[in-house]
Amino acid sequence: MDFRGHNFQKRKLRPLRSFAYGDTKKPELPQPWVKSPQRYPPEVEEDYIEYKGYCEVQAEKNKAYNKAISSMRTVEDMMRGEEAATNLINSARKVRRKRDQLRRDNQNRLFPFARLN
Repeated sequence: MDFRGHNFQKRKLRPLRSFAYGDTKKPELPQPWVKSPQRYPPEVEEDYIEYKGYCEVQAEKNKAYNKAISSMRTVEDMMRGEEAATNLINSARKVRRKRDQLRRDNQNRLFPFARLN
């Protein structure tokens, strides 16, 4: 079988060409991505900051709980651990309630016609 044609010729040490009989072209890249100056509307930003505050409180309660249960040698330590566990559970409930409220508010804001209150 004999191959003939431009693409099958033996070449000397030259840069390769594309199959379209032309030089390879570098793709034109779009302008680099630029952040918008304001990511969210102000009311959404406020809700986000408030939710993050609840999450930080939750993280602090979690650290206190882990510290309390790491050393349970006496009855007082066990009582402190129980109190820390109760605080952790209550904090998690607050975060969950706030998250659900924000989710409902966001859905109502985006799709006001979807739910009749």
